[in-house]
Amino acid sequence: MDSTNQNVASHDMEAGTNPHPWQFPTTAPRQATFTTVHVVLKFLDNTNLFALNFAHLCHAILQTAGLAKLERNNTFIKLRASQNLLAIDTYCHTAVQKIISMQEVLINGKYYGVRSYVANDPSNARGVIHRIFTDVPDETLRAAFHIPGRKILAARRLGNTNTILITVEGRNLPRHATFFYVVYRIFPQQPQSKQCHPCHAIGHRPMFAQTKMSTYDVRTAPSSFPQT
Repeated sequence: MDSTNQNVASHDMEAGTNPHPWQFPTTAPRQATFTTVHVVLKFLDNTNLFALNFAHLCHAILQTAGLAKLERNNTFIKLRASQNLLAIDTYCHTAVQKIISMQEVLINGKYYGVRSYVANDPSNARGVIHRIFTDVPDETLRAAFHIPGRKILAARRLGNTNTILITVEGRNLPRHATFFYVVYRIFPQQPQSKQCHPCHAIGHRPMFAQTKMSTYDVRTAPSSFPQT
């Protein structure tokens, strides 16, 4: 540093100012995405997930999905014991398709059939379509439906019924959809709160009702319970 710069620097220090003030970085640090995608994963045979080793379960899902290092670091798996499902939150959009495409998971030498779908965003509309043949596989539902001018985000069957739950981009729900050249009416979704009769709790099915002592199958429980 020459004498001129030294004099300027010493003058700034005496005046209480910083010759090189801190500035905000021009580029943001590397991140996967700013939004979170919620994926719901269920086992087809209603396996009690609470009885499985959670660490082995998470490792099997990440291994089967084939997630990269960045995708693994930005994906979080949570167990919903009362609903008997897995809630997967990821900040990588590339990991969503890998998780949804899984058909089975290998855990402790046993294969389990799984089905996953993207949870609904409040900014999107959901509706139900009835009288769809049960022999149509879930993999072809989304491609078979068509709504002019609207984007279909997801389409899945509700259990083993002939009712399809469809998710459409946008807040307004369209009235009709085309399925194999046949026009069907779309009805607004009206989810009902289900009450488990053994434990008298609302929000989960009575297949695996939890108590303070253990988790049991209500099909082997007594047929009558004391009134509350």
